[in-house]
Amino acid sequence: MATATDFLDTVTKYTSYLGHGSYGFVVKAEHKDKTCTCIKFIYPTEDEKLLLQTQRERSLTIKLPEHRHIVTIKNSIDKRDFNPTFSAFARKKLRANGRTN
Repeated sequence: MATATDFLDTVTKYTSYLGHGSYGFVVKAEHKDKTCTCIKFIYPTEDEKLLLQTQRERSLTIKLPEHRHIVTIKNSIDKRDFNPTFSAFARKKLRANGRTN
């Protein structure tokens, strides 16, 4: 799901690596308006089953009402290309977690 404004384009810096799991990794980002968010990046895959699971999780969790024990999903996009600063950051994290790309 994409929006008119790509929220990744408002990121001015990635301030910390928060962790990783089976599907991807999470970083803390600071935006142009000085707000901070956590952004989960899904590992690239050509596996149709994993793609379907990711799309299902994304579409279901974005509809959940706010709750103090559930992470609120603000936005979701499918993007293959990133700016050079993030690409270097992502490649380093992917290699550190035993992933290629």
